[in-house]
Amino acid sequence: MELAELSERRSNGQERITPLGYRTARRALPRVLAALPETDHRRIAAELVGNSVERIGAVKGASLEGTDSKGGQSDGGATTRSKHAARLHLVEAVANGWTVDTATGRIRRGPERVVFEVQRRIGERQEINAFPLLLAVCVHGRDLQDILRAHGWSVQSKYTRALGQNVLDMLDRVSVRLGG
Repeated sequence: MELAELSERRSNGQERITPLGYRTARRALPRVLAALPETDHRRIAAELVGNSVERIGAVKGASLEGTDSKGGQSDGGATTRSKHAARLHLVEAVANGWTVDTATGRIRRGPERVVFEVQRRIGERQEINAFPLLLAVCVHGRDLQDILRAHGWSVQSKYTRALGQNVLDMLDRVSVRLGG
C-alpha cells in the first residue's frame, strides 16, 4: 500500500478527491506498471483487473431482512459478484489466448498459455503461466524480480525485460477486449 493525494481530471480543471491535509491509501504498483502514465490504457486495464478481484471479495452476502437500501429485494450481491467474475473470466481468456464468442460471450477454454517455459531443468525452475502472472502483478502488486525468484529463475535483466513485455502485451490485449 502507498499513501497518495488523489485528484480527478475534469473538463473544467482538477477536482480534489482526497480532502486537503489527508492521504488516500491505494494499492502499490510494481515497477512495470508504475512506469506507465496514469492515463495509459494498460495501466487502466491493470487497475480494472485488481479492482474486480477486490470487489468480488468485498461484496457482502444476503441479509436476513432480504431487502436492499431502496426497499427492493436484495440478491445479496450476487449480481455484482457475477459481473466482476465474468470480467475476470474474460481477462483469463484473453491472457491465455482462448477463443471468445462475441455474440454469446462463451469462452472456449484450451491449455493455459505458458509465458516462460523451462527448456532445461536448472535448479528449481518452474514454468510461469500467463493468467497467474497477470494476477500477481495487477492484484498482489508483486515485482517481476520476485516472480522470477519464486519460480526458480535467475533475476537477470533479459528475463525481467521479457517478463515485463509479456505483462504489457497481455494488458494491451485485455484493454482492447474490455473496450479501452
